[in-house]
Amino acid sequence: RFSIKAPPQDSSHVLVRPEVRAQFLKDHPEYSAAGYGVFGFELLTHVAPGHAVVKTWALWSLFRLCTVLFGQLSSGHGEEGSARQRLVRDFPRHGDATYTHSQDFGEIRDVLLMCRPRMLDAFDVQVIFSVQEDKFAHWAVPQFAKLMESARKSTEWFLNRPGVQQLRQLDEDFYTILAIQSWQRGPPFLPARTACSGDVVDGLVAPTVTIDAGEKLGLTSWSRFHPPGEKFLFSQYLEMFLEYLLGERIDVFSSLDGRQLVPYQAAVLRQKWSRIRMVFSDAFSLQKTAYRRANGGTTAPNVHEDVKPRFLPHGSIRGNDMSSVSESCVPQEAPQHKVVVRRTFLEVETDDEEIDFDCSERHGRRYRTVNSLCTDRSGPE
Repeated sequence: RFSIKAPPQDSSHVLVRPEVRAQFLKDHPEYSAAGYGVFGFELLTHVAPGHAVVKTWALWSLFRLCTVLFGQLSSGHGEEGSARQRLVRDFPRHGDATYTHSQDFGEIRDVLLMCRPRMLDAFDVQVIFSVQEDKFAHWAVPQFAKLMESARKSTEWFLNRPGVQQLRQLDEDFYTILAIQSWQRGPPFLPARTACSGDVVDGLVAPTVTIDAGEKLGLTSWSRFHPPGEKFLFSQYLEMFLEYLLGERIDVFSSLDGRQLVPYQAAVLRQKWSRIRMVFSDAFSLQKTAYRRANGGTTAPNVHEDVKPRFLPHGSIRGNDMSSVSESCVPQEAPQHKVVVRRTFLEVETDDEEIDFDCSERHGRRYRTVNSLCTDRSGPE
């Protein structure tokens, strides 16, 4: 059991994402010089929020001791290579933080670290690691106590290391969660690529709607988005929209810290979203006009930013298989409205896709909306 100084309000945030650690050390090399970077740490591949492949090399005395007890002295203790690290929050229990580290070098190949809150600033911490041998020399057995003490000191230092408060704050604001609302009359539209009417381009029937006001941005033709799977996923739509708009791929994620977001939410790096937000806002207002013109009426999809993430149950998604994402979102039986009696009123609980984000958290803060997408009901013509 360990005491953590100034623990985060959400206990599952006691550990931070690997991509955040890499960014923090890059921006603040002084912490590495102060002994913060006991592992060499460099981001190689950003797979998803809380999931990355990093370049790392072990320098801890703990690993040197493990080399002596479980391996060969000749193998050295400064090896380097790639490692896959993953953070899963609220697993296996709500409030837990679980971190896995798998590497292809050194005597310790796989490590699992789990932190579970107990009281106030107290956390139970479990560390499990694999070794290359299952039989050890008799002389090594008495040294296991030293190994456990070294592991305890290293873990306590790691959870309270210099700069960890700034690191957790960076981790808290690293992503923005976006949500789409009011698209019950069919999927939203995408900018249409050059094609004759009725042609299929990248799964789109193009073009179907022409908006003269989009000439300035080169966005006059619009086609309805056709999901590649059986269910609409906002992350797929937004990534394609941004690629068509900007001519570059912006990573949009459907998961956050090992948990699958509901289909109408997506996660984007906050730094990137801040850069493209206004461009997206101008283009999406044209999409709203195309949507109204195609469907009639005044309603059109709105995009809200900085919403509270909502998740599917753990285990809904396996790996990065997008087909499993679609399958997990398909209802197994026809959806039914649920009637809730509240005093003298009847309230109908609707599907998640119909939630009014500005009203669903009445007792909390109001979510921000990309302004130009929601204030102008008529849109440019």
